[in-house]
Amino acid sequence: MSLLSRHSRFWLLLTASMALGLPGQAASQLATGRITDESTGEAVAGAMVTMLDASRDVVRRVVSGPAGQYTIQAPEPGEFWLTADFLGYQRLESPL
Repeated sequence: MSLLSRHSRFWLLLTASMALGLPGQAASQLATGRITDESTGEAVAGAMVTMLDASRDVVRRVVSGPAGQYTIQAPEPGEFWLTADFLGYQRLESPL
């Protein structure tokens, strides 16, 4: 799905893992990664990373840091998607 008119794209590099809570708490999903420009490999700082639930409702948002890095945690166990948006780039979606 194209967000803007430019043809540039960026990568949403994900490393999804299960973060274990304290005893008695349910496990929740934690996604960490780095957003880079597909053609140059340079970090994309300030990209909006959004976590969507199975119904495609927004549950969390974070902004990528200076090196394109982000960390976002699901509010509860379940099925989630991540999107990455930045002015001049196409939106990228990825399952978590």
